[in-house]
Amino acid sequence: MTDSPRRIHGRQIFGDGPLPLYVHRHNFTGTLAPHDHDFMEAVLILSGTGIHRTVQGDTQLQPGQVLFLRPGTWHAYLDCTALDYVNCCFGTELLRSELRGMLDEPLLARTGEITLEPDDLDICRGALEAIELSRSALEKLGYLLVFLARLAQRVPSVPTAIQLHSGTVATKSQMEDALAHPWTLTELAAIACLEPTYFVRRFRADTGLPPMVWLARLRAERAATLLLQTALSVQEIGERVGWSDLSYFARRFRAHFGCSPRAYRVRLGQAQAISAGLAYTR
Repeated sequence: MTDSPRRIHGRQIFGDGPLPLYVHRHNFTGTLAPHDHDFMEAVLILSGTGIHRTVQGDTQLQPGQVLFLRPGTWHAYLDCTALDYVNCCFGTELLRSELRGMLDEPLLARTGEITLEPDDLDICRGALEAIELSRSALEKLGYLLVFLARLAQRVPSVPTAIQLHSGTVATKSQMEDALAHPWTLTELAAIACLEPTYFVRRFRADTGLPPMVWLARLRAERAATLLLQTALSVQEIGERVGWSDLSYFARRFRAHFGCSPRAYRVRLGQAQAISAGLAYTR
């Protein structure tokens, strides 16, 4: 992923305006190869059929569904027929400026599908249409907040008693920035300034996973992206994500995706070949 230019399906977005915000309605038939982005993306499905594929598996697309994707999340569209949807993309820099007060919202910390009630669907569609049509940055931001607020109502809230511990934040950041490092539990606990046993409990309460399991998932997902987005060898990818032993890399990857790294690249690479040259119609 790169910061500039920022593109979606070959089209540059986030022009010279003051907000890194893009909304457009599409109608698509076909297959779109696995890809990822360096921005937040919400896709509102209005009609049509298709399959959405992520690391969590395949989901049958349905009207009223919203696909919410964090940066770095690869996904693909398979076997779509007259898929009518509205794409909403916004840069994470909004979360450090205009939307800073929303950093603790569970919606913005997840990737997944949200199903809207009919009334919410109408409001969300209207808000996205207003963003696309408006020339005012203030209006665009206001309608984006309306859209996100409706989505947030459909996401389970996190108990206020469970706040993200500073040690969890620090260790997650370190692991993400140095994925190839041979992290140990003792080393991570030291970064968090916590006793190892308590660190494991605190990290699990914050993320839902023990730290080493969370690290393994991060490595597997990063490896999956590199397999699809680069021509690096399986050995090179394993080294980049911290699994330099090829046999161990294959075992850990298979535990997450059900196949070896090579089989994964071949299987999803076929989807990329099928979708080569496809263009959106408006």
